[in-house]
Parts: sequence; C-alpha cells; structure tokens
Amino acid sequence: MEPWKKNLYILWVAQVFSLMGFGFALPFIPFYFQELGVTEPDRLRILVGISSALPAALMGVMALVWGALSDKIGRKLMILRALLAGALIIGGLGLAKNVETVLVLRAAQGLLTGTMTAAVTLVAAGTPRHRLSYALGLIASSNFIGFSFGPFVGGFTAEFLGYRISFFIGSALLFFAFFLVLYGVKELGVRKHGEKGVPAGSVVPADQAEPAGPAEAALDGGGGSEGAEFSLKMIFRQPLLLGFVLIFFMRFLRALAQPFLPLYFQEMIGRLEGASAITGSVTGLVGLATAAAGITLSRLGDTHDKITLIQIFISIAAFVSFPLFLVRGLIPFTIFLVITQFFLGGIEPLLHSILGVHTPPERRGIVFGIQTFIGSMGWFLSPLVGSTISVSLGIRYIFLSSTIGIVLVFFVILFFNHNRKIVRSIRSARRFFSFGRKT
Repeated sequence: MEPWKKNLYILWVAQVFSLMGFGFALPFIPFYFQELGVTEPDRLRILVGISSALPAALMGVMALVWGALSDKIGRKLMILRALLAGALIIGGLGLAKNVETVLVLRAAQGLLTGTMTAAVTLVAAGTPRHRLSYALGLIASSNFIGFSFGPFVGGFTAEFLGYRISFFIGSALLFFAFFLVLYGVKELGVRKHGEKGVPAGSVVPADQAEPAGPAEAALDGGGGSEGAEFSLKMIFRQPLLLGFVLIFFMRFLRALAQPFLPLYFQEMIGRLEGASAITGSVTGLVGLATAAAGITLSRLGDTHDKITLIQIFISIAAFVSFPLFLVRGLIPFTIFLVITQFFLGGIEPLLHSILGVHTPPERRGIVFGIQTFIGSMGWFLSPLVGSTISVSLGIRYIFLSSTIGIVLVFFVILFFNHNRKIVRSIRSARRFFSFGRKT
C-alpha cells in the first residue's frame, strides 16, 4: 500500500476514536452545568455560549502557531500533541467541581488541542493533488462518524451512569487514538537531518510531477497551482480568499444552533430526564449524515468544478433548513436537520481541497493554520450570537437566523463566481492578444 494511503486510513481510524472521545461528553455540557448547580435559564444559555466560544477563540489564535510549527518540526508531532492534550483535558472535565473549572478546561482545550486541523495538514502534505478531494473528504468523514457514535453512546452512558463517567470514557478513547498515531503513522514529505545534505524541515512535494485535474484547472482559470511561486500574499487572492471566506461562514452557521440543541430538546420534551439520550441520538444521526456527505458529495470535487458544487449544496441547504423554524415535533425537526447537515457537510472538504490544491505541500501547514484561525473566529462568534438570540427571542429563532445566513452565503458565492468569470475572460483575452503579437 502506498505510504500516503496507509497514513490516511490509520489517521481515519484515529480520528474516529478521537472525535468519539470528544463527543462522548462535550455535547452534554449544558446538562453538566445544571448538575453543577446552574438552573436559571438565561444564565445557563449565556454560560453555554461562553463555554463554546472560549475554545474557539483560543484555538483560532493557536492554530497560526501550530500551523507554522507543523511545517518546521513535522505534522505527526502536532497530531500527538493535540491527542494527548485532549485526553488529559476531557479526563479533567470529569473531575470538575464547579462551572469555573469547566470554563478553564475548555479554554485549555482551545489552546492545546485541534486534532482535525493537524490530521488534515498531514494528509494534505503527503497526498497527490489529484486525490486531495477524496483524501480530505475521507478524513472529514472520520470527524463526523466519530462525532456520531460518541454522542450516541455517550448520551445513554450519561443517562444511566452519569456525565463524569462519560468524560472518563472519552479520555480513554483519546489515549487510544494517541498510541495508534504514535506507532502507526509515518511523517511524509519532511526530510531528516543528514539525508543528502538536506536540512530538517525541507519538504519533498508529494505532488511534484502531477498535472492539475480538470476541476483544478477550471478553478483558477487554467493557471494551475501556484506551486513554487506561492507567497502568503496569495491568501488575499482567489481562490484562496473565497475558501477562507466560506470557511468562516460555514463554521459560523454550523455552530450557531449546535450548542443550544440540548436545551431545545429539553424544551421539547419538557423535562431533563431523557434529554441526554435524545441529544445523543439526534447528534449521532447528524454526524452520520455529514460523514456520508464527506465520503460521497466531496468526491465530486475530483471531477467537477468545486465552486459550482458548493453553490448547489448551499442552495439545497437553504431550502431545507427553513422548516426547522416552523416545525414543532421532534421527528420532523430531526429529518430536516439531518438533510440540511448532509448538504452542508459536503462543503468543507471541498474547501479544504481548494486550499490544498492551490498551496504547495511545504506551505500547507501555515495555510491550514490560517484556515483554522478564520474558521475558529466563526466558531467563536457563533455561540455568542446564538446566546443573544436565544435569550432575547428564544432558541427557535436561532434556526431562522441560520437559514438567513445560508442564503447570504449563496449570494457571496454568486459574487465571487461572477468575479472569477471576469478574471477568466481577462486571462483569455491576454493569451489571445499575446499569441497574436507572437505571430
């Protein structure tokens, strides 16, 4: 088996267990707060927003640091750092005696973890460019599969054994993922000291001799990857700029309602008992749908224009998400939520592929670090906005706001797509007149 495939499959398994570990307990923090003595509804919603925003803000800042370090000292070490820190922090949450301790540990989670970003960076650095959409879609599916089974099993565990036991089991799963990566994954692309006189940290591009596929050529108007001419100034140009803008909106919209779903389900059934099991089951279905999108929808990006695909998925998600504001029953709400998340779930792997294709392997660490910073800012702002909406209008209006946001993203893509066509026309005209002068 090719080394990049072996890494991909081992990382997929490790990420499933990693996200299962996080998912075993984190979705139930709103209920954990109530167990720790917070019962006043408005204060509870504010605390839920803060506990979701804290790790996002700090993870965004640290992503720039970890991304730069991964290019210098290796991606595998960054994955191990994130997994070990996650195992210790999740275990620590199970020992918390008050809300303040939970908030401190959630802040530490933002500073020290970030397993998905580290895994995506390693995969992107060692995967041939014509297989990037497939590889990144597969690794993204591990995220959502892990976050499906984690909350599903964790919900019933919390219901019958308590939230603290869920945290401890989650910590054990993260430790397992740590040892799996430690002994199973090999660093690709980074040469060691003494190898043909090349200093440590230099990179052998995995896709050096591979031509751009039709989707990539269409994406940048025929220019292909920037390759060796890449500079950080290019993050302000298409298509990287569009990728970063959409990452922000996707993280914002997907995190807008997520922290408040447990409280919404509690409102639906009118009691705390049983809410954990319902939350885990629905979260598990959403995760499975998103994982399926990562495996199926994202693969279309290897043969079709990625921006067009994103535009189609956004359109469908906007149409399907509106009933979430209207329906009252648990079953119809779950159906519309799952369908919405399925189509939104196919977008982020395509965005990762856009960033990976247009960034040489030796710079993907810092570029994915920037992507994580931008995405984390969306993740940071989202629960704060969600808290404000839920306190002033009610949790139900968060879903209406999410639909409006999805429609806004659709028009953002229209704007960038229109601009891209203008750039293509200018490039075509330049090539035509340049050819005319040569003849």
